[in-house]
Amino acid sequence: MRPYTYTTGTGTPALTLIQGEGVALLGLCATNGEAAIFYLKLWWGGTTSTEVPVIGTTAPSITIAIPVGGLAPTSFRFPLQGGGPCWMAATLNAVYTDDTALATGGDIVTLFID
Repeated sequence: MRPYTYTTGTGTPALTLIQGEGVALLGLCATNGEAAIFYLKLWWGGTTSTEVPVIGTTAPSITIAIPVGGLAPTSFRFPLQGGGPCWMAATLNAVYTDDTALATGGDIVTLFID
């Protein structure tokens, strides 16, 4: 297990490649200085890094709500994983068609991956 740290921004959300091969998500923690919940979205691609998802078009594999004040370190009983590469982005709204930027940004999301 190793940590992967991501800092949110206020610009249009962009995909961040976590790892170019299969990745297992074992848990996470996050800060949230926004005035509302924000959503961490993860996409597991196909079998190659050329199958890149599109924010607002491709449905995420999972959407995780990050409550105001943050999310304490959380581990999953079973790892979340998919075949191929894994990307992430933070958006203001939960719906998969959303690509709205965060108002404040600067929040820290740490994923525990294998």
